Amino acid sequence: MEKNKFNGHLAMLSANLIFGLNTPVSRTLMPQILSPYTLTFFRLGGGLVLFWLASLCIKEEHVPTKDLFLLFVASFFALSLNQLPYFIGLSMTSPIDASIVVSTLPILTMILAALILGEPITWMKGVGVMVGASGALLLVFSSHSLHVGKSDFLGDMIVFGAVASFAIYLTVFKNLVSRYSPVTVMKWMFLFGTIICFPFCYQQRCTHRLCLLSQR
Repeated sequence: MEKNKFNGHLAMLSANLIFGLNTPVSRTLMPQILSPYTLTFFRLGGGLVLFWLASLCIKEEHVPTKDLFLLFVASFFALSLNQLPYFIGLSMTSPIDASIVVSTLPILTMILAALILGEPITWMKGVGVMVGASGALLLVFSSHSLHVGKSDFLGDMIVFGAVASFAIYLTVFKNLVSRYSPVTVMKWMFLFGTIICFPFCYQQRCTHRLCLLSQR
């Protein structure tokens, strides 16, 4: 059990390191090179292809219709309401501000776990929440006031909404995703997430093309 817990923490650390690199790299691409809608679709579509290819290399798991529906809802919170708003918000603010806002994820998750799952919050956890939340908010507001034109409060709030959506996913759907292998979970969630986001991304692309044509 301890080994599995250590492996889980190591996997989460690796994922956060990759995500940490993702923020500044994505910000350099948006909005001049790629729109947040295009980048989101590439991210979801790429994950869809990779995870379905990876699923061909492992033993197929049967997922009941009920759990498929739950995975659809999970993908709504983990991908659709997380990825697209996150990139939209990131395109409006600085990568530093976005990273600070993302750092509130453990705090939100702990609060939601207490409210929804009834997990106790000890006094040490409570102090940690207060310190973490106040520090993150202080950095966001001070950065916003010191870097006018480089940071956008609305963008910070959109990123916060994306973080809150992912915190809901971590809290509500933890038992669901633990029933299946990560590849099985991801292949279905990326499929549903891509389907949900496609109309928004496609409509924005068409609107962008019309704007370019009108400027000629």
